Parts: sequence; C-alpha cells; structure tokens
Amino acid sequence: RLVSRLALVLHVSRSTMLSPQDVQEAISIIRDLPDAWSTLLPTIDSGRFFLLSRVSSVTERGQNLVAYRFAHPTLQRFLAAHELHRGWNEGANSPVSSVEELVCDDCWHDLLPHFAEHLKQPVALVFQEVSDK
Repeated sequence: RLVSRLALVLHVSRSTMLSPQDVQEAISIIRDLPDAWSTLLPTIDSGRFFLLSRVSSVTERGQNLVAYRFAHPTLQRFLAAHELHRGWNEGANSPVSSVEELVCDDCWHDLLPHFAEHLKQPVALVFQEVSDK
C-alpha cells in the first residue's frame, strides 16, 4: 500500500521524483504508512529495493539533495492505478471523481489502461458534452 500510495502522489504531482518532504506528506494521512516507510527506507537507501531508488545530487552551493523515483514509469503508473482503484472501492478521498474524468482529462490517460484492468465489471460511461478534442 505504501508504494502504490507514493505512485499515485507522484502521478498527481506530474513529476518523476519525490522529495523526502513529498513522501512525508503522502504517507502522513494513512496511519500505518509512516511506520512502513521507516522500515523500508534503509533498504531503499542501500539500493536493495528494486521498485524505488534513492537519487542524490549536490547543488552548485554544495547542498545535498535527495529524491526517490520508481524503477520504471510503467510500473509507477500501474501502482498509481491500483491505488486509485483501491481508494474508490474503500470510499477514500480520490483525486478523480469519475471514470469519465479519467477518460476526458489528459493527466489520467496513461493510467486508464491499468485502471481498466482492475475493474471487475463493465462500466457505463456518461459524458455531459462531447468536444472535438
């Protein structure tokens, strides 16, 4: 659950990397995730966790920057779609309010095939207006 939550947050932010502050904000709203992150972090930092990796760089001023990224964008999108679907099933707060929004908003297009794989039944789509987009 931790990794899929981070994948969804990363997708919503439209970024390729999460700062340590991004991670803390993403996991703080779900009770067990901070403990899971604390347990997993040494494994990620040592390079022994293949889903997420730590990226370090030094600025021109000598400041160390740390970020985390997924091993591959397709993996990140699959996990984000899983978290989105799980949230809908549990009635959790979701960044998307309908399947129609997934179809119509360009931000979600790359998640749509992965999201569809999680659906157990056909979904009826209702569009309010159709445009040439």
